[in-house]
Amino acid sequence: MTVRPRPPAPAGGRHAYGCICPAIRNQEPTVTLVPGEGDWIFSVAAPPVLDAIRGPHRPVPLALTPGTAVALDGGVASDPRRPDDRQGAGMPVPPQRDPSRAREVITRWLTDRFPADGTPTVGSLSTPAETGFSGETLLCDATWDHRGRSLVRPLAVRVAPAGHRLLPESPWHRQVRLQELLAGTDVPVARIHGSEPSGDLLGAPFVVMERIEGRVPGDIPSYHRSGWLAELPPADRAQVWNGGLRVMARLHRLDPDALDLSFLDDPAHGAAGIGRQFGECLAHLEFYGVQDDPVVARAADWLRKHRPEEPDPPRLLWGDARIGNIIYSGHTPVALLDWEMATLGAPESDLAWYLFTDRYLSEGLGLPRLPGLPSRQETVAAYASLLGRPLRDLTFYEVFSAFRFSLITSRVTRLMTGTGIHWPGGRTPYVQSAALLVRALDEADEGAS
Repeated sequence: MTVRPRPPAPAGGRHAYGCICPAIRNQEPTVTLVPGEGDWIFSVAAPPVLDAIRGPHRPVPLALTPGTAVALDGGVASDPRRPDDRQGAGMPVPPQRDPSRAREVITRWLTDRFPADGTPTVGSLSTPAETGFSGETLLCDATWDHRGRSLVRPLAVRVAPAGHRLLPESPWHRQVRLQELLAGTDVPVARIHGSEPSGDLLGAPFVVMERIEGRVPGDIPSYHRSGWLAELPPADRAQVWNGGLRVMARLHRLDPDALDLSFLDDPAHGAAGIGRQFGECLAHLEFYGVQDDPVVARAADWLRKHRPEEPDPPRLLWGDARIGNIIYSGHTPVALLDWEMATLGAPESDLAWYLFTDRYLSEGLGLPRLPGLPSRQETVAAYASLLGRPLRDLTFYEVFSAFRFSLITSRVTRLMTGTGIHWPGGRTPYVQSAALLVRALDEADEGAS
């Protein structure tokens, strides 16, 4: 690969974290070394996209101290000193499609969907800095010419996962329907312009929605290591965290019956609530690749023995409730993202996931938690106040979150290994999360003794 100095950043600007892309048909990418704050930051300009490539590669961000060896394994760079940088909850999406063809498809679809507006010009496609295996997101601007005046609509095109499924059961139509319903509530979500249920056009169903401007706390690198949240004063970090709690409480206050969320009430694995969530996990251990894992078996036994009653009617749950799934404008949440794991159950389940995913991105990766972020005790007190009742059995839900997170990271590890990613010393996302699951089980047992 070719290494060259990077041009200086614009006045007042900063270069974002770069990446390493694989070579394309034996054409080397151009790799740029940039001196950063104590690190050398890689960025890559890949060769022109060829017909063999299905789409933009979602690369692995790396930060390397000068003198650190970079091991290229299968065309992907790894940093043996910082393997944790790529072990966040959200992992890069492998290549999905040819961007030129995708632009043509989106242009035709918009023309057919909005015939009165004429044919738009769709700009170049990009992908968010943070994305995951749960789906592919394409960002673009569509411009219509109205009597000599341009109408520009910033769009986000969310494509259903095809070959790289993170979850065994997540019907696409349920996610789209839920987001459409939430647009009529006080829970902030992106407004949907339309959806395509078939896979005939892009190879998978997709939904076209408004693009919400803002910023999202990063998973890779963890927001506890670097990024805009780490750069905020501690008091402002607390505003970001508590803002997420407030908007999540709005979701939990919604009446599922009034919204007619019966389409989420699938009794295949039991009645709505923790019984169904746990049952879905147990039914798909082989899918996640943990059917013979002793840590998972220990956790499953513990959860069976300690499963609580859920006396209240089930509420709408976000499922993947974390600040990394919130778009912020300043310190204010302006959109909740990713509804693949949405279900019905107790609000404690969402709060436990909110807490555990943050714990994984700090303690689980060997990072100190950012000062200013409210503690578990402060978060529990704040959320009880928002719900208007004491929280019940939160320790159980935290163990369940650790259990479910370990299943998902096992799946992520298998998918990423299949794309050529390898972790020095075997410190895979699953190994890290399983260690935290053991810790959560030990803490729960100590608390009960």
